[in-house]
Amino acid sequence: MGRTLFIVILGTGLLGTASAHDLQYSVQHGEAVVVDLRFPYGPQPVYEPYEIYGPEEAGPRQVGRSDAQGRIPFLPDEAGRWRVEVATEDGHGLQAEVQVSEAGEVSGVTAPRENRWVMAGAGLGYLLGLAGLLYGWQQRRLSARGR
Repeated sequence: MGRTLFIVILGTGLLGTASAHDLQYSVQHGEAVVVDLRFPYGPQPVYEPYEIYGPEEAGPRQVGRSDAQGRIPFLPDEAGRWRVEVATEDGHGLQAEVQVSEAGEVSGVTAPRENRWVMAGAGLGYLLGLAGLLYGWQQRRLSARGR
């Protein structure tokens, strides 16, 4: 029972850590579009490098770093799907798409969210692997006693 409790506590810690490093964002708009970066827990991601791609463009139209509050502002000058890519130095990142209407207003925001599920699945895989190792180790000890 004690080992099971240890595995559950360890797993909760691993999944919590995975969630803590999930780079999230929100989009606000008015005169400019502002992408707000954040981690669910811990310090805000600040001064992170980013690239902004205009509609149907292969190269970035704007590059820079987020500000001291983790914000990335930009002024879209044409309608279409704008892509914001962020890659932090510690390996986190995101790709957000902002749809801008002909009137210059944000009409939609999309981003892949499967990253959180991949991380949760990886955490579960680590837990199952650790449980298997502990079980094998325990069985080996028991069989060595029986000899």
